[in-house]
Amino acid sequence: MNARSCAAWIVLLSLLVMGGGAAVAEEASTGAVRTGGTVSYDMRVRELEDRVNSFKEEVFRAKARLFLLREQVLQDRIGGSRVELVHVNALRRYFDIERVLYRMNGVPVLLADRSEGIDQVREQVIYEANVPPGPHVMQVEMLLRGRAWGPFTYMSSYRVVLQDAYPFFVDDGMTVTVTARLQERRGVNLQVQDRPEIRFSLEVRRTIEQEAIGDAATPRTR
Repeated sequence: MNARSCAAWIVLLSLLVMGGGAAVAEEASTGAVRTGGTVSYDMRVRELEDRVNSFKEEVFRAKARLFLLREQVLQDRIGGSRVELVHVNALRRYFDIERVLYRMNGVPVLLADRSEGIDQVREQVIYEANVPPGPHVMQVEMLLRGRAWGPFTYMSSYRVVLQDAYPFFVDDGMTVTVTARLQERRGVNLQVQDRPEIRFSLEVRRTIEQEAIGDAATPRTR
């Protein structure tokens, strides 16, 4: 092979190498663009998912607000049904109220403890409201503390939890008064911690116009 042929082969090989390198470089560049595009696409998908989740939360809150507004509209019926809840403390000897919680249809209407003087309240209307006719329920939870007296100082360490519920029905145009009376049962064979109990009573009367006009719900708290 003469010098001219060798030079030709060198030029040809150089062109092939340069062309291959350019192709490799182009392919690498294209791959980088594709990779960058994939990352960008994934980021946009995640952003869209976050926006969708945020929108779902806003829809859930809006539904909750609509539900509360619907309940308020039902309660604002003038001349309709009405409920009164009354708390009576008839404890005499063994226990005092440490804490009390009243609920109406699962919604708290009174939460009070001994520091607020709830143990000194003998009788009090704790809730008044216009309500839709139909079934309702009053729920009560009480924590009682033993009362130390005379030589029975150990009574102060006693704690009793009472939980009870009273379902009732309200007819259209009627006012229902539900009384929860906390008292102590009598009996020689009863243990001290078994004496406290809650007794419910019901009174029904026709709603008068003056009762129906007023706030939709009037919780009484101390």
